[in-house]
Amino acid sequence: MLADTIEYGEWKTGMRTEGLVYSAGSFGSKACSVKEQHLSSGLIILIPYKLDKEYPQIIEDLKNSKKCLITS
Repeated sequence: MLADTIEYGEWKTGMRTEGLVYSAGSFGSKACSVKEQHLSSGLIILIPYKLDKEYPQIIEDLKNSKKCLITS
């Protein structure tokens, strides 16, 4: 789809802005990905999910890894 946009832009303006179109498409994709990650992280924080009752080993592993990061 981006290739068609490049071809149309060249036909319309006479200039081939291939790099600009591809970089804008890549930037838009990354911006949406970051927005999605922030939204999902915010939802996880807002929803009262009791991880320690369902998966106590995960909580223990996180505590141990935190100690390991602090001491090293």
